[in-house]
Amino acid sequence: MNGKVESRERRVESQAAGAGTAPSTLNHQPSLTHPCPVENCRIQHVPNDRLLCAAHWARVPKRAQNDVWKAWATLQNATKSKLPLRERVIYNRAYVVARGKAIAWAEREPVPE
Repeated sequence: MNGKVESRERRVESQAAGAGTAPSTLNHQPSLTHPCPVENCRIQHVPNDRLLCAAHWARVPKRAQNDVWKAWATLQNATKSKLPLRERVIYNRAYVVARGKAIAWAEREPVPE
């Protein structure tokens, strides 16, 4: 084999193996799911447009669910409309608070029947 061709093939193989590339950037494709954030939940594939797995979301009171959706939608609109950072931070905090409350509700022990 010609030295240049062999060298090129090795370089391509090395790149394919990820040599010199940070692990987080290898074949990076955004994840379409995330694990349920409730402690000890076994559900590992919750769609990104959902906060919790269905079983835990059902344990969250409707009002808290609405607060999460409202805060999320407001944050998304603020991000898309390119509001100043200060305003986006405020909306982000509101979402984080609503999210935290929903997760806390979901982690509560079920009421014995």
